Amino acid sequence: MIPLDEIFPGGHEAGYWLSVTVLVPSGTRVRLPDLFTNPKVARAIAAAAQRTLIRKNSCARASQARDPLLKRGLAPSVKNYRRFALTTRGLTIGFPIGQVASGVCNRFEATVPYSALRSGLSRLGEDLIAAIRESNQRG
Repeated sequence: MIPLDEIFPGGHEAGYWLSVTVLVPSGTRVRLPDLFTNPKVARAIAAAAQRTLIRKNSCARASQARDPLLKRGLAPSVKNYRRFALTTRGLTIGFPIGQVASGVCNRFEATVPYSALRSGLSRLGEDLIAAIRESNQRG
């Protein structure tokens, strides 16, 4: 995931994420549902992301307390979780400005440990995570 910033006329800054996961060498795009066999994993990802945001970020915590509608940005849908990266620490999800907290809080990221997702991984998901861990050990 690459953080992107835009400054709109008038100087208002907005933070977004650029995220594309592809298979090498084919260049085939990998979407989050491709990594899992069990659709119930979506709820686990959403719950873990919300716990992480609320625990680690006081701005997100205060925003969601003031405006419960912001929790919709964490609902388990492909649209809400389409910005992701497979990292050595886990599945990192990027939330653009205004999706899960007020605009003054900027963008967020939340990392869900792979241990929370193990039971629902597809063969592709297992292979990609193994490759990430393997490259990290070599490097």
